[in-house]
Amino acid sequence: MIAAGSCNASLLVDRNLDAGRGAKTAFIAGDGELTYEQLLHQVNRMGGVLRELGVRREQRVLLVLDDTTAFPVAFLGAMRIGAVPVPVSVLDTPENYRHFVDDSYAETIVCDAGSVATLRRALAGRSLRYLSRGGDGDGVIELDGALAAQEAELAPVATHPEDMAFWLYSSGSTGRPKGVVHVHGSIEVTCQTFARQVLGIDERDRIFSTTKLYHAYGLGNALSFPLYFGATSILLDGPPSAERLLSTLRDQQPTVFGSVPALYGLLSEDADADGAFDSVRLCI
Repeated sequence: MIAAGSCNASLLVDRNLDAGRGAKTAFIAGDGELTYEQLLHQVNRMGGVLRELGVRREQRVLLVLDDTTAFPVAFLGAMRIGAVPVPVSVLDTPENYRHFVDDSYAETIVCDAGSVATLRRALAGRSLRYLSRGGDGDGVIELDGALAAQEAELAPVATHPEDMAFWLYSSGSTGRPKGVVHVHGSIEVTCQTFARQVLGIDERDRIFSTTKLYHAYGLGNALSFPLYFGATSILLDGPPSAERLLSTLRDQQPTVFGSVPALYGLLSEDADADGAFDSVRLCI
């Protein structure tokens, strides 16, 4: 179990450098790749950016990010300073974005460039800070430039296992989406039980999950599980069409594949699916 004084951002990243995996690829995504050493440096820089903006311990940071390398950097960077990342869908409604900000008290939003205009219209009148790749220069901080200006070293804040680590919002099927609070200690518990004992994940695995990182299922499959064991995570932004999934399976050769029944059905009926799963040892 995770001990008091630990931080899950360091539990998931720093330990891989201690184990000699600094040069190993942690993430493969459409916008590039990150080794474990590069990931740690970017996470540290992200923590520095957020601190410079005045983000405090336990303050929520809204993430409106697709599955690119920006997501783990922002998610883990917030946790490294004791802040609480709150990832939500890039395809959500303006009404829900207003609810997420008002309910979480988030004052900082990290988002994709394509979401800036929608968010600013939806959240007009609220005092918010925006960080985005390709910031429009009108009160939006350009993320890559902000990261580059920070130091690559940043000690993690000491946290308790029962401290808030991140929030995930429910689907809202019974009303407004509800913010579900996840604590730091739960991350290692799910890795030690489900990921280790059921899935048998280890550092040799290459994991590809079709479910987006803002979902609990996608976050475990594609972030906490691979990082905890020093494996490699394969990310796919945009819509998960059968053609794109099959291409990724063939090109990236994952050993573990996580998806949902509708997409498994779609792939099983695709005439081009033959051989695409040859590298896969386990489907979730």
